[in-house]
Amino acid sequence: MFVELRVKLKNNKDYGFEISSLLHGVMMESIDADYAEKLHREGLKPYSQHVEREDGSLVWKIATFTQEAKENIVDRLAQKESIFLSYKNDKLDVEDRECRTLEYRELLAQTYFSSCPRRVRLDFITPTAFKVSGRYQFYPTVEHIFKSLVSKHDSIDPKSRVASESLFEQIEKYVHIVGYRLRSTRFAMEGTNISSFMGSVTLSIGGTQQFVNLINMLCAMGEYTGVGIKTGIGMGAVKMLQMHKTGNGKSTVSERNVGGQETVKEREEK
Repeated sequence: MFVELRVKLKNNKDYGFEISSLLHGVMMESIDADYAEKLHREGLKPYSQHVEREDGSLVWKIATFTQEAKENIVDRLAQKESIFLSYKNDKLDVEDRECRTLEYRELLAQTYFSSCPRRVRLDFITPTAFKVSGRYQFYPTVEHIFKSLVSKHDSIDPKSRVASESLFEQIEKYVHIVGYRLRSTRFAMEGTNISSFMGSVTLSIGGTQQFVNLINMLCAMGEYTGVGIKTGIGMGAVKMLQMHKTGNGKSTVSERNVGGQETVKEREEK
């Protein structure tokens, strides 16, 4: 089960995504010590969180992938009327909150058991990076995007594992970056700056329709799990847009959001 809590905060001091690591501290202070210790011991975390700016306010988005994480994280944060940033000595009032849920079977019905398009755009809306051979890699490749997504998928429900040598061979053969708009940036954390990137890549997907659907499913799941490293402290937030050809020289771009709803925009096909 995927749950996203969307908390709209009053932004008196023009904060941006850089305070997501401070909000992670707020989150950890809000949960029981035993559960916090359990999270510390685990490898891949059953949550992600990041910050976006919207109409002058901050929107803090926290996603969880298990019932236990939902009860210990989302249910507690949903009760807060304000957020205190001790490092900044500042209080952010909660203006609004919204919680949405997507069952795994619903995600499969919308993607894997559907008929998905062969072009997908991924918008990396917070700084994103990968750890490769002990170093930070601050540009996206098909290999590292999908190694990350597959790893996160399989950690959520080991009974539904998709990782295999055959799958990664198909990804290498059939998934290609055919467009990009990227910029390098840095993500500040605990006195260090992590080299990273933001922007978008457009993916072209070949192979069977079932394979296309699987790639779409992994990308849609990425809206909850994030992509790459340190998604628990605000990095790697991604938004998926499906690109449908219409046959008249245009394409529709479907922006998926929590619950599977779509916002459809029409544009000229380039």
